[in-house]
Amino acid sequence: MDTEHWFAPMFDTYIVLNPDYDNSLNGDFLYLSTDSVDDFEVVIYSGEVELDRMTIRKGNPKYIKLPPNVITTTNPSDTFLSAKKGLHLVGGRKFLANLRLLRGPHAEIINSKGFAGLGTDFLGTMTPLATTPIYGVLSQNTQINILATENNTSVKISGYDPNILFLNNTQSPELNIKLNKGESYMAVVPYRIVDHLNVLVDDPYENYFGLVGANIHSDKPISVTNGNFNGNYINRYSGSDILMDQAIPTNRLGREYVIAKGNGALDVPGGGGLDMERVIVMAIKDGTKVTVNDSPTVYLLNKGQYKILYASSFYKNQGNGVYNMYVKSTEDVYVYQLLAGTNDVGYQFASGGMNMVPALNCLLPNQIVELPEVNQMGIRDDFNTNINIITKSGAQVTMNGELLNGLYGPYPVSGTSEWVLFSKKNVKGNVSIYSTKAVTAGLAGGNQAVGYGGFFGGFSSIPQITKKGTCAIGVKLQVDDGYDFYEWYHNGLLIASGGDSFLIDPENYGSGSYYCKISKSDCGSFSTDPYIYTKCPEFTVKNFDTGNCKTVEIPVSFSSVPLKPVNWDSVLVTEQPEEGSAYYDKSSGKIIFDPDNTDLKIVKFKYYFETTGAYPDSEEVTVTVNIAHINLTNMEDVQCVGFDGKGIYNLKTIFEKTVNQDSTYDKYEYFEDSSLTQKIPEVNLTDFYYQVESYKSEPGKTVYVKVTNIYGCDNKSKPAEIALKTFELPVINTIDVKDSNSVTISVSKGNSPYLYYIKKNGALDFLPADSDYSSSSTLPIKDGKGSYTVYVKSVDNCYPVTKVFLVVGISNTITPNGDGKNDTIDMSMISDKINPKFQIFDRNGIKVFEGSTANNYIWTGKENGVSISTGTYWYFLQWQDFENAEPDIIKGWIHLKNRSSE
Repeated sequence: MDTEHWFAPMFDTYIVLNPDYDNSLNGDFLYLSTDSVDDFEVVIYSGEVELDRMTIRKGNPKYIKLPPNVITTTNPSDTFLSAKKGLHLVGGRKFLANLRLLRGPHAEIINSKGFAGLGTDFLGTMTPLATTPIYGVLSQNTQINILATENNTSVKISGYDPNILFLNNTQSPELNIKLNKGESYMAVVPYRIVDHLNVLVDDPYENYFGLVGANIHSDKPISVTNGNFNGNYINRYSGSDILMDQAIPTNRLGREYVIAKGNGALDVPGGGGLDMERVIVMAIKDGTKVTVNDSPTVYLLNKGQYKILYASSFYKNQGNGVYNMYVKSTEDVYVYQLLAGTNDVGYQFASGGMNMVPALNCLLPNQIVELPEVNQMGIRDDFNTNINIITKSGAQVTMNGELLNGLYGPYPVSGTSEWVLFSKKNVKGNVSIYSTKAVTAGLAGGNQAVGYGGFFGGFSSIPQITKKGTCAIGVKLQVDDGYDFYEWYHNGLLIASGGDSFLIDPENYGSGSYYCKISKSDCGSFSTDPYIYTKCPEFTVKNFDTGNCKTVEIPVSFSSVPLKPVNWDSVLVTEQPEEGSAYYDKSSGKIIFDPDNTDLKIVKFKYYFETTGAYPDSEEVTVTVNIAHINLTNMEDVQCVGFDGKGIYNLKTIFEKTVNQDSTYDKYEYFEDSSLTQKIPEVNLTDFYYQVESYKSEPGKTVYVKVTNIYGCDNKSKPAEIALKTFELPVINTIDVKDSNSVTISVSKGNSPYLYYIKKNGALDFLPADSDYSSSSTLPIKDGKGSYTVYVKSVDNCYPVTKVFLVVGISNTITPNGDGKNDTIDMSMISDKINPKFQIFDRNGIKVFEGSTANNYIWTGKENGVSISTGTYWYFLQWQDFENAEPDIIKGWIHLKNRSSE
């Protein structure tokens, strides 16, 4: 149990779903539980970005199904690179955290060791793969997965066989990795892969061992999860399962272990010795001597070497189907247990599981509260789960208030009288374990081909200093809080002590070497390894302005003392901006920010650097960059159009000073084409004599604008557009002349109200004075018959629209006697109108005259050149003043007095 937990991500090979299982139940499930009777919140981060929050308390554990690609990935391209995967959990109080992975016939539990899982030195521990594995795409592997807890963390993986072929088809004697807080890295070695044609290809024989025994070293605390995903360690059998667990660093190991067998059988029928149940012991120092149970046999191991203890040879039957094993060593060792989820002959070989076993010592806690839903993975709860409890001899143990005895134990452990085993099968639900002495407990479960196991306590019993919190919220150095007395030392001097002094604030004492001496009754005193602490950095802020095309260069120097020497190898961008990129250019000693044409207006990032020396000072700078953009608004310029069909457009005033005004805009250029090849000269934009803007153009065109800002950025790739338009003009629909005395004008479109004016023989380019116009659409006709022009102006005050119309008057008498008076009826005025007609009919309706261009629409009182008799005749006049106008029609009578006809 701890206030923080970390889980590194894993590479998952379960890419072909098993049709015999309900694969909809599969998933990655995170379980949280606590012994606190009060509610508190746990915040779940991935890549240091908040993923979720859960409130838990004792009796109310919670679990969530994690989104894909957070803790597992099936994509090989996610391996061998730093990524924002994995989990970091932070709670207000101590809690247990464990992952449960379900993949049809495969499953595993991975318990977080909390702060006990953080360290700088590990050895990769997993099972060597079977030399005759199941054939399949990437189905078998060994893998080491790392999650960084601090920025600027350097990690090296080495000590493996350089002939292994990694998942990315590369070979290297070591892997060197650089990670920031929340970043992860997955190193995977397959044993049998396929080529690009999906043809199975043998890997090197060395891949059988893969990363077993690899050294993992970092300069800052990391979390490590290792194992096989999937793994098969039984030759001649094709079954495989997930064999993964979180490791603890070498300084958390011990020399005494008790292991209880899982659900697997010791032998298969016929004595074949399947031995699914095994124990792996791995040495971290040369010359390590290992003994098992009460046997005098000594196994000598050097660093990275391991001994596999097979169930049929080493597990001791203590009665009632309970088996255990005792391992003791002269130096600290890793102990991992391989177990089976069932003893069913048809499924045992496919039901593997793996869990790391904690070392025994008198500093173990006296309780484990509470194990959540021990028979459950997500909504599936059909697993058979056994609880194995290891405690000091003479202890009384209760589980969920039930005193365990009789068939549950205590069972002896061959080789030691100090420790005993309690075991209970088919346990369900939440489990709380209490002992009167030091205790640890694990579970082993499974069903058919599913197998899993895990220990829930004991890993923090080796006293070590861990760092809690962050510089932003406050740092503490702490050891476990289950001891009786604490003494803290800084650079060899006692600085704090007491019964509740399990943590201190190192900022009160400064950088240096710390260790803590702890004491527990009936157990003695122990001192932690030294912990080198460097004071928190100075936190500063810087602000910069730039355009979205221009980089920012920031010299690296200390804000408080600029001449303080910088360790250039320590400079690191610790937090990338949301968009764009920031990096350290070692050649110039500068941090470079490239906005990369981001659309964001503000971005933030952080960089970190240290001084030289053993205990360096440091600074973390938060940089805010204000990014100027050229975001232009397309617009319309609407102007009146003159008689030449062109308007005078004020492009610059409207575009630059009204619609797209910005203090960072420096230069405006105007073009006639979108490819910006036909630039409009400045002389065409401005009338320099009158000092006014005057771009003359027909409406309906588009002008394109390129703007350059003070940072040299422009919008050339997407120029702004100015649509040149004019106001909608009024349309004269009808001109209705009433008895040659008045005219009524009907107008539509344009913008009302309208103004009207008529002029006899008016020119089209004539402009009436404003005072000439009338707001009435009916105007008097004062100048008699003839051709008139009507002028209509809308409220936009543009040039008026015009139409020509006729005021027609016909005399009722014609006397063609040559005296110059009433000799003709002259309708030549309609000759230039549309569809003109002038016809004369006698009383019988017989047409005696047809006006035409040949006779110029003038009647002389004759029919085909011959005078006709005096009498009354009828006339018909028709024309259109303009296209689509309603025809004007006049009918009436004429009295002809033709002397020659008398």
